[in-house]
Amino acid sequence: MFALPKFGLEKSVVGSFSDYMLHIVRVGGGSSAAPTSIATSTSRNIIKVYDTQTMSLSLDYNAHTTTIHDLVSLTAGSTVLLGSCAGDSKAKLWDLREKEAVMVLQDIVPKKKETLSISMAKGGAGEVLVAVGLDDGRNLLWDLRNTSKPRVVHQNHSNEVRCVRFWSPQGSHHLSSIYDDWQATNLLTGSDEGIVCVVDFTQVDEDDALLMVLGHNHAVLRIEASGGPNVAVQSQTQRFSVWNAETGECLVDYGDMRMGSEFYPQHHTLQPAVLSVVPNGLNLPGPNVMQSDSTFLPSNHPESDLTQGQQNESIGSASSQFVYQSPQSVIDSDTLPQDHFNLDFLIDSVFDNSTNQLYIVAGSNSGSIHLLKASDGGVLALQTLIGGHSGLVRSVFWDPYSHTINTCGEEGRLCIWKPLSVLQLSSPSPLPPFSSPSSSSSSSLSGSPVHSPSRMNGAPNESTDRRVKT
Repeated sequence: MFALPKFGLEKSVVGSFSDYMLHIVRVGGGSSAAPTSIATSTSRNIIKVYDTQTMSLSLDYNAHTTTIHDLVSLTAGSTVLLGSCAGDSKAKLWDLREKEAVMVLQDIVPKKKETLSISMAKGGAGEVLVAVGLDDGRNLLWDLRNTSKPRVVHQNHSNEVRCVRFWSPQGSHHLSSIYDDWQATNLLTGSDEGIVCVVDFTQVDEDDALLMVLGHNHAVLRIEASGGPNVAVQSQTQRFSVWNAETGECLVDYGDMRMGSEFYPQHHTLQPAVLSVVPNGLNLPGPNVMQSDSTFLPSNHPESDLTQGQQNESIGSASSQFVYQSPQSVIDSDTLPQDHFNLDFLIDSVFDNSTNQLYIVAGSNSGSIHLLKASDGGVLALQTLIGGHSGLVRSVFWDPYSHTINTCGEEGRLCIWKPLSVLQLSSPSPLPPFSSPSSSSSSSLSGSPVHSPSRMNGAPNESTDRRVKT
């Protein structure tokens, strides 16, 4: 049985102390080769590109005049592109060999519209396709062989299209950073009205193009591949579900994933299955004290009625989707502040084709990162990565092929995590004192039960962000 390796922090860099890092994608490489670069977007509307070996800044673009809503990449043979979109009604494509955008795609309607999401992929004839979701419910698609106007304009939604992703049942495990040699067959679009549309982008007529509607019923934030015909849907209210995109069936609905301090019991006397080790001397408890796992079970799952004698407690209301089964391992309650073990928000999900496993990545307001294993039987807490970030982690790219996790966050820091076996770390040393969140640079977040809408997807002073709703 495949066991997820324990991760440690390999390297990190602070891009800017005054800017949030909002998105992260890999650039270059391939399914069997490590990426050559990592690209991030910032709250100052800049795209920064870092060399993965040296972590040095190799490129930066003054990309947009307003908040960047999405950043994606496409690596397919000799085609290596970045795509970005923002509230300035523009979608731009970037070739890292050039200092300026190689292409600017704008709506054919003169009235300005916000471009909220962008996706790139290769089509059936090997052409490069670009799709954009707008704030008026439309999604536009261009064939880069002719960019004078969109090839397809569909309006399958009545509200803002927050996420568009090219997709194929045989496609990539991470739809925002495509680097496998596959061809898109459909376009997935998700909106504020709470539905995901499966679209045949070869059809011009939107009625003929609409293949399936997934009734998520909550404002959609992200859509990711989940193996074969399945897709994972994350809502702006931190709900998570998995759907069969061909039949329209909801395979499992995990409900609201925000657990706060109830993710692990109060006083953090109970721990997750594995804690990461950070090579800068911040070492956390090792496997010698790990005896059991923390498991969330859907309330309708036959195993949700725990056997007598097991310590458990219901989370939330009587209709809660989760039952918490306490693990038996105990650690010193003074080791770490409890808020590092809170599950305050979802970050992303990733599907590992090699092991047929879906993982969920979640975070705490203190900067810790939770790696969760999802199945139809529930969500298993695997690891908590601590020591890389001191503020909210905004974006993650997890490459299951190379077992590399790239993260970026509100403190402007970019981190690369790798398996401890690769890092060849020595045995853990005693844990040094841990600074209180109230004394750190993220002190403005302390005491906040969950992330606020304006802080999860906007610039530091932005007050009107609609991407996360509570």
